Amino acid sequence: MFPGVVRFEVDPTKAAVFFTTAQIAYILTTGLSKLGVGLVLFRLASGANMRAVRIILIISMLIVTLLCLVTTLIFGLQCRPLSVAWGVGKGACLSTSVLGTTGLALSGMDVTISWFYALLPVYMLYKTQLRLKIKIMIMGLLGLGAVSSIAIIVRIKYLVDLSRLTSASGGLATQDAVEITLEGTVYSILEIALSILAASMTALRPLLMKIPGFKDDPSHPAGLGSVITFGHGSVRKIPSYHLDDRDVSVVDSQEHIVPARPLTSG
Repeated sequence: MFPGVVRFEVDPTKAAVFFTTAQIAYILTTGLSKLGVGLVLFRLASGANMRAVRIILIISMLIVTLLCLVTTLIFGLQCRPLSVAWGVGKGACLSTSVLGTTGLALSGMDVTISWFYALLPVYMLYKTQLRLKIKIMIMGLLGLGAVSSIAIIVRIKYLVDLSRLTSASGGLATQDAVEITLEGTVYSILEIALSILAASMTALRPLLMKIPGFKDDPSHPAGLGSVITFGHGSVRKIPSYHLDDRDVSVVDSQEHIVPARPLTSG
């Protein structure tokens, strides 16, 4: 027992249940986060000259959806019944090498899509009439998906080690598999967090507009508040109106009042 270290008594079966469930939930969350980034780009690329971009985005989102569903089925059916994965009951399980190879395929897709979604805004913003600071900010936010790929690349090491456990079976909750993949799970959480942040770019716009230099300026009308869609070499801007911005003189308003006419009898 090391001084200053607290050890908690953990039920191994319950821990294995949560670990197996977390791996399956990670696959679904990865797919949803990538679809979120793709839908943000799809919404922005609505110009007539962005038709090819929209088609490519649709194809990429279909690939992400299909591969994540297949991977979820493989991990969800890694043992029959699934309870065998955490040591309850008897049944058959896929070898950890199969699960590791499947995880490598998912990670390869994840890295490719992350970099594709990170570099695509460079092309989309190339001809837009935006200030350089705004362009850099938008590309930085959407490029967080590429940063998340660093966590994926680090995690690949653990997946390679997992795929080499050729003689192991019993699902991801076996002792050997847990010892290999537990540290890599931390990088998985970091990857998803960065992907969700990139997908929340449009929701973060009101917050970022409070930062000096990012909000709309009369001398630079194409500010962050103007970013709606990309296409036609410009940014489409939806005007906003505020009653407080109108300078209406009370004295001048009297000129438009119709004078009252005296009532006449008969």
